[in-house]
Amino acid sequence: MAKIALRVWRGAFIEVPLSSIDIGKDRCRTSFTEIQQLAESFRVHGMIHPLTVSTLGAAEGKQYLLVAGERRLRALVLLNADPVPVVVRNDLSTLERKLLEVEENIQRVNLSWQERIEGERQADALQRMIAADAGLPMWRQDDTAADVGVSRQTISRDIAFAQKLADRPELRVEVGNLPMSAAIRKIERIEAAEAASRAGVVATAAWRLGDSRDLLRDVASGSIACVVTDPPFGIEAIADGGTGEGSKSATYKNQLLAGDNLDTDGVRSLLRWFVPELARVLVDGGHFYMFYANQLYPAIRAATDAAGLEVQEYPLIWYKGRGMTPGRGYMYVPCTELILFGWKPPRKRMLERTMPALIEQKTVSVGRRLHAFQKPVVLLETLIRQSTIQGETVLDPFGGVASTVVAALRTHRVGIGFELSPQHHLLGGKRIVDEQMKGGGREKGVDNE
Repeated sequence: MAKIALRVWRGAFIEVPLSSIDIGKDRCRTSFTEIQQLAESFRVHGMIHPLTVSTLGAAEGKQYLLVAGERRLRALVLLNADPVPVVVRNDLSTLERKLLEVEENIQRVNLSWQERIEGERQADALQRMIAADAGLPMWRQDDTAADVGVSRQTISRDIAFAQKLADRPELRVEVGNLPMSAAIRKIERIEAAEAASRAGVVATAAWRLGDSRDLLRDVASGSIACVVTDPPFGIEAIADGGTGEGSKSATYKNQLLAGDNLDTDGVRSLLRWFVPELARVLVDGGHFYMFYANQLYPAIRAATDAAGLEVQEYPLIWYKGRGMTPGRGYMYVPCTELILFGWKPPRKRMLERTMPALIEQKTVSVGRRLHAFQKPVVLLETLIRQSTIQGETVLDPFGGVASTVVAALRTHRVGIGFELSPQHHLLGGKRIVDEQMKGGGREKGVDNE
């Protein structure tokens, strides 16, 4: 057995057998890290503070109930220490013993945020009960904030969030090891989706034929939660017919309709009017996703910067799982497409989950493709789920054959789309009707077309 000395402590203490101490139940702290390091520190340097115990409330067969110092106790167990130094506090009521445990834990710098805010919640509740029992003035959150050393706003937020997690333990699983700010945002999204479900929010679609430059004027400012769109690329290789009759570019050109692929100057002109409208219709903090060709990035960034939008400094990359044009032995085969992700300041809307900037999703099979640049619905569902909650509105001003609107329906969002081509508008309208007949909201990942 090892005997651990008190290094600095000058108060009264006694030494008791380690086996005589009952840890008790329902303690504030639930996880313990770096116990081995603490034990080694005790072995080399001794303890600074003894354990705090009481002879009141101990379990049968035990002489003392641990009031404060569980982490130290666990380190002593590792050292097989016996006896151990303790301070006996029989002057404390049951509430006061619990309060001492909670307040000591709150002051520890290595608590998880979950443990910290739960400790603050318990301390506030215990102080209120103690004040009521003793006939003292009502204890307030201002008092708890002063005790902990934080602002009234911070303690109010912490206690409210801790109460939410205490009332709904399943939410603890949802937040996992997220930072507290991210956890709060995620729970807000969950609650908003639940509220939409309780309110019977029905996914709807508006699918309009016409020039988006005109139709966007009818969209109210600050009404769109997310824009997911694929403007005409301005890819000169496609516009010029590619490198030969057998090339993929030549195949694309045969599928193109008027307006599907502007020249570079046409795209620059489009960006000058479209991006300011994008900024106007988005809610504050709303996200946007724009598929783009690499050679147009400087023009797109100039337009987004001028409109006051912010963008992620690196693109999302859609990996299609196969080559899109033949390499012919001279070049690497292209198999990706770039997506610009950005938001309207201030940045306050968090993504649904953390995921890499590389998204793997097969393309729509050639036999089922209705548009030369048709995007897989499952890919669009992923983007929509990341940036919106059920019942919010998603807009695609360059709608093609309505893939974004279909993805919005499947995720219980409101979808709005515009399309210039009557042929594509007709095809997209049929897809929307078919989706509405099926009821939308199918399992994620079902039907990629």
